[in-house]
Amino acid sequence: MNEQRQREERKVNEWARIRFYNSIYSIRKEDRQHYPSNPKIPYTLFWNKKYMYFEHYVRSLYYFLQFISDEGTLDEDAKQRYITIAQAQMSRDELQLIEIHAQSFPAFRKMLDKTHLTDIKTNNKI
Repeated sequence: MNEQRQREERKVNEWARIRFYNSIYSIRKEDRQHYPSNPKIPYTLFWNKKYMYFEHYVRSLYYFLQFISDEGTLDEDAKQRYITIAQAQMSRDELQLIEIHAQSFPAFRKMLDKTHLTDIKTNNKI
């Protein structure tokens, strides 16, 4: 009888913990159904909850990179100098966040590939 009660308590605790985390991270039923088949779901859940805190950063960075990339008066060496300045302002954690963000947003991935902003991270140049 005692063992059965312990199992029931564990089951209730597990249920409460799952409900708690679902509410904290705004995990919906659809998210739980797609989790096993979608490797991007952890970032998606993070994005759903925290994007308002770093959205301006990602948006500003994207438009800065777009300006450098599209500026017709700059040659490739000048563009790379601006990219190097942007890289110098970023920590490894920021570069990692940008890389992860780009995995979920193809337009951002294209811009990173075009400007080579995160090459410094992957090539260990710092």
